[in-house]
Amino acid sequence: MILEINPDLKEVTRRFPVARKYGNNPNFIQRQTVTFDNGIESLTFVPDATHPEGGTFYAGNQWDPSIIIEVLVPLRTSREQSAEARIIRTLPFRLDDPAAMCYDPGRKVLCIVSDADNIYSEITLKGKLTAQYAFPGDNQEGIAWDDKGNLYIAQDSGGILKVKDRRKSLH
Repeated sequence: MILEINPDLKEVTRRFPVARKYGNNPNFIQRQTVTFDNGIESLTFVPDATHPEGGTFYAGNQWDPSIIIEVLVPLRTSREQSAEARIIRTLPFRLDDPAAMCYDPGRKVLCIVSDADNIYSEITLKGKLTAQYAFPGDNQEGIAWDDKGNLYIAQDSGGILKVKDRRKSLH
């Protein structure tokens, strides 16, 4: 489920359940069970002024399958309180538990952290790997940058890893 939130009111304004169907498979993304965590773990918006919705979302499904998907969310074409989001394609890049993701518009890459493997990866919007690095830490659940190019990786178990000026440190 993708939620639209009014930041001033701190309220959910709309809900976009993500259809589990893709192609001819009605259960392409498996349901979460009591003993097995599964579902969309990471999400980022990639703007595109020429797109009817203003862009699309890219999401990392945690397991079964562990995959990066592009999702069409009817942000502009629907005003309903709830409207279905649908998977429009999968990327060929594979990474276990893509727990955090964001889009770098300057380089036009998705930046993804694998919680399972403690790996930071950068891929094109077509799914081609352009960079990959191992790093210390555990339980990565968030990723962001500041205006100076410093990379921050939040850990679910507490703590934040900071990579100073990623342009020098990672490239």
